[in-house]
Amino acid sequence: MININIRVILFSILLISCGKKNEMVLVSEKHSNILFNNEVIESDSLNILNYEYIYNGGGVAIADFNRDGKEDIYFTGNVVDNKLYLNEGNFVFKDVSSVSQTECKGLWSMGVSVVDINNDNWPDMYISVSGKGDAKSRKNVLLINKGVNKDSIPVFVNMAKEYGLDHDGYTINSYFFDYDQDGDNDVYIINNFFTNRGDILSKRNTSSNLIKDNINFLFENIDGKSFKNITLSSGVLNDGYSLSANIFDINDDGWLDIFVSNDFATSSSAYINQKDGTFKEDIVSYFKHQSFSSMGVDVADFDNNGSDDLITLDMLPRTLSRTKKMFSRSNFLFYDLLDLYKEKPQYMRNCLYVNDSNDYNEISQLSNVHNTDWSWSPIFADFNNDGKKDLHITNGFPRDLTDLDFINYRDSYESILATTKDFLDLIPRVKISNVMFLNSGNYEFFDITKSWNMEVPSYSYGQATGDLDNDGDLDIVINNLNDNAYLYRNDISSKPSYLKIKLVGKKNNIQSLHSKVTIYYNDSLEQKGTMNPHRGYLSSLSPKLHFGFNNTQMIDSLIINWDSNEYSILKDLEINKEITVNYEDERKYLTSSATKVSKPLLELVNDTTLQFYHKENKSYDFFDYELQQRVYTNEGPSSVVGDINGDSYDDIIIGGAMGQRGKIFFQNENGFIPKELWVDNLDKELTALSLFDFDNDNDLDLYLGYGHNGSKDSISLIDVIAINDGDGNFMKYEQIPDLFEVTSKVVPFDYDKDDDIDLLITSRVKPNSYPNSPRSFLLENKNGKFEDISDSYLPNNGYLGMITDAEIIDINNDGKTDIILSGEWMGIKILVSQNNNKFIFGESHFPKNNNGFWNSLETNDLDGDGDLDLIAGNFGKNTPYNISKEKPLLMKYADYNGNGRPEPLVFHYCEGNYYPIHLRNNFLNQIQKKKSDFINYESYSKAPMSVILNKDEQKQSKTLEVHNYNTTIYENNNGKFEEHVLPIEVQFSPVFDTKVVDINNDGIKEIFFVGNDNAYEVFTGPRNSFQGAVVSFSDNFNLKTIPKNLSGFNIPFFGRSIEVIKINNRDALLVTQNNNKSLLFTNTNQ
Repeated sequence: MININIRVILFSILLISCGKKNEMVLVSEKHSNILFNNEVIESDSLNILNYEYIYNGGGVAIADFNRDGKEDIYFTGNVVDNKLYLNEGNFVFKDVSSVSQTECKGLWSMGVSVVDINNDNWPDMYISVSGKGDAKSRKNVLLINKGVNKDSIPVFVNMAKEYGLDHDGYTINSYFFDYDQDGDNDVYIINNFFTNRGDILSKRNTSSNLIKDNINFLFENIDGKSFKNITLSSGVLNDGYSLSANIFDINDDGWLDIFVSNDFATSSSAYINQKDGTFKEDIVSYFKHQSFSSMGVDVADFDNNGSDDLITLDMLPRTLSRTKKMFSRSNFLFYDLLDLYKEKPQYMRNCLYVNDSNDYNEISQLSNVHNTDWSWSPIFADFNNDGKKDLHITNGFPRDLTDLDFINYRDSYESILATTKDFLDLIPRVKISNVMFLNSGNYEFFDITKSWNMEVPSYSYGQATGDLDNDGDLDIVINNLNDNAYLYRNDISSKPSYLKIKLVGKKNNIQSLHSKVTIYYNDSLEQKGTMNPHRGYLSSLSPKLHFGFNNTQMIDSLIINWDSNEYSILKDLEINKEITVNYEDERKYLTSSATKVSKPLLELVNDTTLQFYHKENKSYDFFDYELQQRVYTNEGPSSVVGDINGDSYDDIIIGGAMGQRGKIFFQNENGFIPKELWVDNLDKELTALSLFDFDNDNDLDLYLGYGHNGSKDSISLIDVIAINDGDGNFMKYEQIPDLFEVTSKVVPFDYDKDDDIDLLITSRVKPNSYPNSPRSFLLENKNGKFEDISDSYLPNNGYLGMITDAEIIDINNDGKTDIILSGEWMGIKILVSQNNNKFIFGESHFPKNNNGFWNSLETNDLDGDGDLDLIAGNFGKNTPYNISKEKPLLMKYADYNGNGRPEPLVFHYCEGNYYPIHLRNNFLNQIQKKKSDFINYESYSKAPMSVILNKDEQKQSKTLEVHNYNTTIYENNNGKFEEHVLPIEVQFSPVFDTKVVDINNDGIKEIFFVGNDNAYEVFTGPRNSFQGAVVSFSDNFNLKTIPKNLSGFNIPFFGRSIEVIKINNRDALLVTQNNNKSLLFTNTNQ
C-alpha cells in the first residue's frame, strides 16, 4: 500500500510538471477592501453556556447583483450587520451595504439564498434570521432587487411580508425548488431552536407532540407573488435540530426530494416526493447510517458516473488525541436507546455517500475524508480544472463543550464557586485550518491544504465558490467568526481549461434552478452538474455552472435537462469560454423519448418457497469484552448445496441462529419444498455445514458445526454428524469426538489416500479467550469412527490461528491434498501434506507481510493455465486506520489483569508513533489497574504504546499484525501467488464469500462478492458500504466492476454466503444474509 503522503507528493509533482502554480492565494483585505468580520463577543448574558448556538456562524453568497458581468459577494452577520461588496475587478471590492439597503440591522442573520423570486432577471436574496430575540426580531427578510441606481449600485427592498415569507421561527437557511412540478419555485425552510437534548428523542415526528420551534416548513408558491404554508398537508414534519439541507432527486424518479441534515442525536431525514403534493420520510431505504451531529451537506457527482453523490459533515477530530478527549467510550447502550426511540443508526464522522443506483454507500473512511474536526460547510468543485470535483471543508469552533475534562470539571464539586468567566476560560478552543481535498479519481481524496497554501487556523463557516476574476477557475469566499473573511484567488493554473454555463430557464424559473447539465467528450459521459446554488452551509454559490477539463479541446455534446420532462442538446462546443443557454432559444425534446434501460445480467426471483429468514440474537458481548473490535456471535447463516435425496436435483440447507432451527429446501421439477432440519439443535448456533458421503452408501451425509463466542457451556460447542437414509432424512451419528471449539469450516477429504473421508475442522475463536488461537482438528476416519490426530499431524498441535475459511489445493503438484487457510490477524497459510501424511506450513507461497482480516477463500482456474488461482476476501479499505507493510496495525495481548483472560490492545501508527485505538473508559474498564496512570482524558489522549504498556508488560505481551486490507486475487504461478488487487468498489466493505460463474454463458467469467459486517464496535460503526459486487474477468487478469444497474446483483444487508445451484439445468445464485432473508438470482436470458 502506497503511503498517502507519498501519493500527495506524486500529485503535486504532476501538477507542477503541467506548468501549474499550485496555489490558492489569500487576498489581503488591504487589497480587496473586504473588511467583513462576523464578530461575536461573549458576555455574561450571551455566551456558549447560555446559548449553545452562539457560534453557528454566518453565510456568504456570490452573484452578479448589479449585472455588470462581475460576480459580487454578500455576507451575513450574527451580531454585526450584513455586508454587500460589489466587484470592481482584479479582486477589488466596494462596500455598498448601506446604499443597497442590505445590512439587516439588529437581526441575527444566518443563511442567505440567492433566488430570482420574481423572475425579472435581477437576483434577490432571502435571509434566514434566528437568535435569542423575540419573534419580531426573528422575522426572515426577503430582499427584492429593484435594479441599480445612477451609480450602478443595486437597491433592495424587504418584501418578505408581502410574499408571505416573513417567518418568525429560528431559521437556519432556505432552499428553493419546484416540489410539485407546476413550473415555479417553492421554498423549504429549516429551523433550529435548542432546548433540551434529552427531550428531543421522545418528541420527534408526532403531530400531537411536536417541538414547534424546531419544525421545518414548506411554503408553496401560489402565484409568483405569495407563498402558502403547506407543511402539515405535505408531510414534512421534521422537528430535529436541522443545520442544513439539500434538494435533489434521491431516488432518480424525476421528482425533487429533500435531504435534511440534523444535529445531535436526531436522525437526518430523507423526504421522498410522492408526486401528489406530499412527502414520505424514508431515509432508511437509501442510507444505511448517518453522521451523528450532521452539519453541512453537499450533493454532486464527484465520481463522474452520472449519479448524485452526497457528503454530510460532523465533528470527529483529525487527531487521535483530540478524539480521545471528546469521546469517553463506545457507548453500546446508547444505540439501544436510539433504536427504542426509532432513531436511525448514526456515527460520529463525516459521511461520504457514493450513489449506486439509488443505494448510497458510505465510504468516508476509505476516501480519507471522515475526520475533518468541527466541520461546517462542504463544497464539491473542480478547483484545479482536471475534470474531477475536489472537496473543500470549513472548520473551527471557538468553544469546545465536548472536551471531557471540562465536562468533568463542570460537574465536579470544585466548580461550585466558579464564575461564568472561569468556565469560559477553561473551555478549549478549536481554531484549526480548513481542509482542501484533491480528488484522485478513484474514490480517494488527498489532503492538499498545505501544498495549496491554505493551512491557516480559523473559525470558518459558510463558504461560496465563483469565478470572481473571470479567468476560468473557481475562487473561494469564506465567512469567518471573529476574524476577517477569507478571499482565495485561484492561482493553481495559469491557463485553466474550462467551460462556464449560464442557464436562462422558463419564465417562472428564470434561474433554471435544479436543471441538470451533462457533458460528453472523448466519446463517453464525463461530467455532470446541477443548477443548485443553495449548497454547503448557510450559503449560495455562483449561479453559473463550472466545468474543468484535462487534455480536452472540444466537447462532443452537452445535454441540458431543463426539468424532468424536457431537454436540449448542444454539440461540438469549444472550451475556455462562458456560454449562455436560453430555454426559449433551444430546441426541446421530451425526456421520455431518450429513456433506455439496459437489461441487467441477473434478476431477483421472488420465490418464497426458497427463502430463509435468518433471525440473529442481539449480542451484548461488548459489555464483557470492551476492547474487542467486533463480536463473534453472529457469523451465520451457513449454507451448503447438494443432491440430498438422490433425485438428481440440487437441494440446499441453510443454518439458523441460536434459537432458530435450520431448513432443508428439497428441489423437484416444480420448485422447492422447505422442511425443518430436525437434526439441528435449536439451542445452538449453526456456523458450518458440509455434505459428503462418509459411510460410502452413495448418499450425502451432513456435518453440522456449532459455535458461539458467548457460549457459557461446552455442550453448545459440540458438533454433529448426521447420517442420510437416502431420502434426505438425517439421523445423528455418535462416532465423532467432542471438540469444544467454535467451528468455522468443515473440509472433507482423504488425507491419507485410504479411500475414506477424513475431516479438517477449523475453529474461529476461542470462547472467552480472544485473541488466543483456538484449536483446529484433523479427524481420521477409522472404519466409520473419527479419531482426533491433530497433535501428530497438524502444525502447532492444531493451534493454527483464528481460521475463517479453508479450501483444498495441490500446491506443489505432488498428487497430495494441501489446504489453504484464511484467518483474522494472520496471513493466508497453506498446510502442505508431506510423504508421511503430516502437514507443515508451506513457505514463500504468498507475499511477505501479508496479514489481514481474511474472511473467505475461493479457488478457481481463472486464467485457464491448469492450476488453481485464489480469491481472498478481506476487510476492505473503508477503515479509519491506515496501514502499510512497514507500519501495520498491531495487537498486543496478555493477561494484564491477572484474571485468567487476555486483554487485546490494538495500536495504530499515526502522528509519528503507535497509539491505542481504544477510548479511555473502555480501556480502563478492562484494565482497571491503569486508572492511576491516566487520571484524566488529557493524559490518556497523548499516551503512546510505550506509556500504555510498561517494559515488563511489553515483554509479557504477544503480538499480532495486520498489513493488508485488500480483497485480492492471487494468481498461481507454479505455487507462487502473485497479487492482483480487486477494483476499489470491492474494497468498500468486508467480503465474506465469493463465487466464480459464467452466469450468462458468454465465455467471460463473472466473480460475485457478498459481504458487509454488523459485528463491529459502535464508535466506528458497522461495515455496510456495499450491496455486493460483480467483477468481470478477462485475459491478463483484466478486472472490471459491473455496475449494479447492469449486474442486477443487489445484496442490501449483511451477505454471508453464495451458493451456485442448478435450477432447470441452469446456474442460479442463492445468497444468505445475516439477520435477513436469503435472495435468489437467475440470469435474465434464462
